[in-house]
Amino acid sequence: MIEDTNNQTLKQSSISTLSAGDTGVESNGAKGILIVIAGKEINRGKSVKNDVDRIGCSKEALKTFIDLIEKKDPVIEIITSSSNAGNDLFEDYKKAFLELEVTNLRHIHHTSSEECDNEDSVSSVQSADAFFFADGDQLLLTSIYSESAFLRDLKARYIKEKIVIGATGGSAMALSGIVISGESNQVQELPREINVAKGLAFLENVCLDTLFVNPGILIRLAQVIAKNPDYLALKISEHAAIIVRNGHKVEVVGTGTLIVLDGQEISEAKVDEPGKPVTIRDLKVHILSPGQTFILPRF
Repeated sequence: MIEDTNNQTLKQSSISTLSAGDTGVESNGAKGILIVIAGKEINRGKSVKNDVDRIGCSKEALKTFIDLIEKKDPVIEIITSSSNAGNDLFEDYKKAFLELEVTNLRHIHHTSSEECDNEDSVSSVQSADAFFFADGDQLLLTSIYSESAFLRDLKARYIKEKIVIGATGGSAMALSGIVISGESNQVQELPREINVAKGLAFLENVCLDTLFVNPGILIRLAQVIAKNPDYLALKISEHAAIIVRNGHKVEVVGTGTLIVLDGQEISEAKVDEPGKPVTIRDLKVHILSPGQTFILPRF
C-alpha cells in the first residue's frame, strides 16, 4: 500500500524511489529536497501582469522553494538550459527572486553535454545551496544533462547533503524516470501517439506531468502507465506543487491538486491497436489536495 501519512489508505504500486544514476550512492535516504511546481503557459513578447505570466511560476511557489533552503540569502543557481532565451529568462527569475529579498543568484545555461562538463560548470554544483530549473523543453534538458558529470555530481550532493532542487513546467517533468514527449494538444486517445524518453531520474520510477489538467493529458498518462506498470504517474495541476523529502516522502502544497495514476492492478490494457481508442480497466486514480502526504513505495 502507498502509505498515506494522513492515516488514509492508498493502494500501492511496486514503485522504487530515486535512482542515484551513475553516482554509486544508495539514494533511499536522500538528504536533499525536491520541489516540483506545476507550469503555466508563458506569453513572451506580450504585456504581462505578474510573476506567473512572466516566468510561469508564482511568487508563492518561489517563496516555498526559498523557505525550504533554511538559510539567509542562500546561493541559488538558476538553470535555464531548457530554454533558447536563457539570458532573458534569467533576468525574469532574478527580478522575481529579488522581490523576495534573495540576492545571491547565479546563472547556469548550457547548450550541449560537452559544455556542461567543463571545470567551471562542475565546480558550480559544489558551491550552491540550491538549484532551480526554469521552465522550458524537458527533452532539451535531458539531452544536455542525461550522461553528464554535472548531473552525476548534482545527484551526489542531493543524496548526501541538504540542498534544495526546484523545477517548474517542462523542466520539472524532466526530473522523472521517464519523460513524455510530444505536444499536449496532439491526439491522446489513440495508441502509439505517445512517446517516452529517459528522464534525469531524480524520481526513478515516477512519470511527472505538470501540464494543464484535461482528459487528453490524463489519457496519455494512463497509456504510459499501462505500458510501464512499475511506474507511478503524478499529475500536478496548475497552482499546485509537490515537495519530496528523503527521496520518497511526498507532500502536496499550493492550492491545486495532485492526481496519482496507479497501474499495478490493471486487468486489461489495449494500447497497441492502431486506429482504435485505448481501453484500460482497473487503473486506480487518487486525487490529493494540499496538505495531503504519502510515501512513494520502495523495494
